[in-house]
Amino acid sequence: MPALLLSTMHPAWGSGWFPNSTQCPTCGQSTNNPAAGISALPQNLHLEFEVEVARYVSKIANGGEVCCDHCIDGCNGPAVAFCCTCRDFLCKLCQEHHRSGRKLSKHTIIEISKEGANQLLAAMKPREHYCSQLNHEDNKLNFYCETCNLLICRDCTTVAHKEHSVTELSTVAKAHQKKITLALKSTTNIVKKLMAAIEGDNKMIEQVAATKRTPSPSSTRPLKHSTRH
Repeated sequence: MPALLLSTMHPAWGSGWFPNSTQCPTCGQSTNNPAAGISALPQNLHLEFEVEVARYVSKIANGGEVCCDHCIDGCNGPAVAFCCTCRDFLCKLCQEHHRSGRKLSKHTIIEISKEGANQLLAAMKPREHYCSQLNHEDNKLNFYCETCNLLICRDCTTVAHKEHSVTELSTVAKAHQKKITLALKSTTNIVKKLMAAIEGDNKMIEQVAATKRTPSPSSTRPLKHSTRH
């Protein structure tokens, strides 16, 4: 369970207290938590991205301002556009620089407006993630350590994960995509069989109900009275 989600489940967890295990509210299975606390849990990058997009869309839709991602001080005026290629918000000055630069002029830029906030849902794509290890901050997370079940950078493969089973992220992604596709196909076939079985049971129930509603010939036959002479 990602740290981003766990931190919202209990108010005390964000202040330092953290349980030894966490129980899934759906299936009831317990998972041991790391001794270092909630910060040591692996990041759910997809969930973080979805939350980030939702925050931006909500803020813009409600008339709020978003800071420019290219300005050195972080906010040299509110962002007025979003570059779909760089995946960054741009203030007016940075937007003009984007359009005048030789390499940047081909980037796809959309204007930010309160009415068109939902366009960001389609335009925003996950950012590239970088390593959080000391002196690795400029390295992209392009590798996957199967031993640790963790995304790592190139430098990590030669240091902390030197003796581990490491694969390029693109290769692992394709393998998992194939597994998910096969699992979905198998699940679809099972669902079809279940639906067919349910439909058969419903027909049987309808037949039984119809039989009970139809009176039998013996019940409709008139009664014969015997007379004694």
